[in-house]
Amino acid sequence: MRKIERFAPIRSALVVILLFAFAFASGQQTSESDVLLRAMQDEMARSVANLQLEGLEKPYFIEYAVTDSDNFNASAAFGAVVRSNRIRSRILQTQVRVGRYDFDSSEFFSQSSLFSRSSFPAPLVVEDDYQALRHDIWLATDASYKAAAEQLERKRAFVKNRVEEDSLPDFSREEPTTMIAPLQQMKIDQAQWEKQLREWSTIFRQFSDIQESSVSLRVQLLHKYLVNSEGTKTRKPEMLVTLEARATTQAADGVRLRHSVPFYAR
Repeated sequence: MRKIERFAPIRSALVVILLFAFAFASGQQTSESDVLLRAMQDEMARSVANLQLEGLEKPYFIEYAVTDSDNFNASAAFGAVVRSNRIRSRILQTQVRVGRYDFDSSEFFSQSSLFSRSSFPAPLVVEDDYQALRHDIWLATDASYKAAAEQLERKRAFVKNRVEEDSLPDFSREEPTTMIAPLQQMKIDQAQWEKQLREWSTIFRQFSDIQESSVSLRVQLLHKYLVNSEGTKTRKPEMLVTLEARATTQAADGVRLRHSVPFYAR
């Protein structure tokens, strides 16, 4: 019972941080001049109108999905900060389909497609540089288009002499969706949170049996973008706050015992 009571300050501190987390996450900014969204839409329009190589079919469907991520990570152990950083990233996933809705370049895998650069997400510049963003998106679109066109030819050759029964369309046509949520901002006093983590992690010094411990905070703000050639255009912010306390000790027989308490909030 005494040990449980001694952990009460830690439990209270973990609850407090979830309340404060929303204080720095509540800053909101509405913007009608989103450079990333404009670059995605303009490159989409250019690709729909002009993307076609000689001897190859035009794409009938193109989609850009971008995850814009702002991450703050910090942790402290026994009263000292061991990590504290803030990282920005933008990742683009490009989908280009060649053919038609009932039969296209998808649903067929070859050895070359598994290692194609177009199969993997591509990084985008994190600065709101319109020309640089368009250039990155164009490179990803070009690679995806060439891979899709090649894949369609392989697929046609594969099914040429095969009899298919009850064939389903490869893709479905959907009504376009528009949903543009306001941009969010992550406002964090990094020095203040480092100080707070030091204080909370110091509590573990009271327990001599604890060999390793840490208190860590991670705040992740995502803006998820989606633009496609059918007319869909969305921008959705998501925030996840994770706080975790960890401790490690050793039993009398030498077995190491680990325990962690995570808390999550949006």
